[in-house]
Amino acid sequence: MATLAKPVTFQNMVVPDESINVHIVFLLALDEPHAQIEMLQEVAGVVQNTDLLELLMTATDPKEVLAAFAKSETDPKSN
Repeated sequence: MATLAKPVTFQNMVVPDESINVHIVFLLALDEPHAQIEMLQEVAGVVQNTDLLELLMTATDPKEVLAAFAKSETDPKSN
């Protein structure tokens, strides 16, 4: 995972005329081809969780990133 100092603009796949600023990038490094679907589902869950995204955007080191993921797994109020 990387947070970008300056967002990169992409076009929305559903509405091509709409631009989306991307602030977080995930790299999927998988050693099992069948694991891709499950990992993409996990990433989809992350990007839908606004509380987790805020924590990830403000994290300054890997420990804070791991803590944010751990908090989101244990917090029943996580969006």
